[in-house]
Amino acid sequence: MIEFAGMPDSAPLGLAPHEHAATRMVGLSFDSAASPHFGLAGFDARRQRAYGWGFAWYPDDGSAAQVIKDATSVGENAMTKLLRDWERFESTTFVAHLRGATRALTERDTQPFARPFGPRIWVFAHNGDLTNPDGSRDLGDPLPLGNPACFEPVGRTDSERAFCWLLGRAFEAGARSLFDVGWERLHGWFRQLDALGTANLIISDGQDLVAYSDESDYNRLHYARFVPPNVPKSLPGTDLMVGIEDARARTRTVVAFSTRPLGDDGFAPFRPGQMLVARRGAYIYDSHASAEERKMMVVPLGPLPEPQGPAALEGGGPQRPAVEQLQAAGDLQAEPPASDLPAAEAPERVAASDLPEAEATPPVEPTAPGPREPQRVEMPAEHHFAQAHAGRLLTVLHETSYSYEVAVEKSEHLFRLQPIHDRWQDVLTHELFLSVDGRSLDYEDVFGNRVTKLGVDTPFKQLTVRARSLVRVRGHVSPDLQAPDRRTQIPLVWMPWQRQMMTPYLLPPELPETQLRELSAYAMSFVERQDYDLVQTLLDM
Repeated sequence: MIEFAGMPDSAPLGLAPHEHAATRMVGLSFDSAASPHFGLAGFDARRQRAYGWGFAWYPDDGSAAQVIKDATSVGENAMTKLLRDWERFESTTFVAHLRGATRALTERDTQPFARPFGPRIWVFAHNGDLTNPDGSRDLGDPLPLGNPACFEPVGRTDSERAFCWLLGRAFEAGARSLFDVGWERLHGWFRQLDALGTANLIISDGQDLVAYSDESDYNRLHYARFVPPNVPKSLPGTDLMVGIEDARARTRTVVAFSTRPLGDDGFAPFRPGQMLVARRGAYIYDSHASAEERKMMVVPLGPLPEPQGPAALEGGGPQRPAVEQLQAAGDLQAEPPASDLPAAEAPERVAASDLPEAEATPPVEPTAPGPREPQRVEMPAEHHFAQAHAGRLLTVLHETSYSYEVAVEKSEHLFRLQPIHDRWQDVLTHELFLSVDGRSLDYEDVFGNRVTKLGVDTPFKQLTVRARSLVRVRGHVSPDLQAPDRRTQIPLVWMPWQRQMMTPYLLPPELPETQLRELSAYAMSFVERQDYDLVQTLLDM
């Protein structure tokens, strides 16, 4: 809920239009839906001009933002009472802006601003002042909006023009969310805005909450993360207060961005030019983090669309955000496109018979050959990874022989011998030879591994298993575990025998329904933060 009681007596009076030192911004990112309340510390009755405030959140954890503004507020009114008593006021992401300047503004000029873009509504708040390098207020040259413009400001503020400029750049980049833009690229855009004056920025698309602090240390932002059971009941500031008194809200993890520290403990100042990104109560990007600090962040991988058309075959097309971030962090070395490689190094389709004699592995004859033919899997020649990247060719050979004194009458076997196909390597060919015949079933398990299940009903004393794969390893492989391109997502599809094995672990002990809801919400916060990716969710936990 929200409570508004007005501005403090100590609020600066008579500020020039370009001075925004008294402006306050707050951004909150909870791991699950919560309902905090916001309060203004007091109202100076001597002020002849009203102050304005704006508030945005995403109901039902959705992609549509709800924005309420009051450009002429003089304290509590019917609107603030409605919000305070509205039981459906609940979200994981909140953005609040309290205007400190004394000049009168209209509804269209009151922040935060909101615009639909892609499948989401983006929310933007700015504290600072942007001007043309020539000293004028005309931002047409430094912040062009295109001709015709895809996004145009409704009001007259430099803040809204900066927002439209950002949306235009995202449109040109082919992005549909903040994550699609790429954090390094977004940080570069923020620095371009900052170069035009002063800029403290908060932006969100309902999934990610991004905050940037001015490079000149103007009115610097602060950040904090509170984890249960150490979530305070209130975060009191000199101008704006956040209350987390609800019992359910206090079981949530929350990341808070604020112009001024909300309380005496927990908050740290941003460094000049620093950008932080929070999703579901956790930091997923820090522009100023060290390599060790970045390793502690489990970065969502995001969608991985398959390249299409000729550009995909030539290694072109947009770069994937996850790969872009790894390159920026120094964990992945960028590779030249196939067209730039010397002819001798250009990638081509390779079969086992095409390998040089030195690399070829001599065939291994089974000790007890059976009637079953080798199972062979071969990637098509037009596979975009095989064409777009060069790398080392490795032949992976596995052979195991089992001997028994007494014949095995009936048995079942599971074989996980096919290498994974992911962003670091391509499986060009794969062969599996089994010396005994039986009922064979091939499937993909819940972790994305290719599995061969063999049921044998005829007696045998000797079993030989031989697998041979040709793998192309590309570039510098990051030591960090990442999910493969063929990603397994939640909810999981369990095979019957897997469900039977996991049943004792999937059924919790008897707990009250309220506790079960809280446990479920807490677990789903990891899932939703990682876009339902199984491996990333396990790493995050």
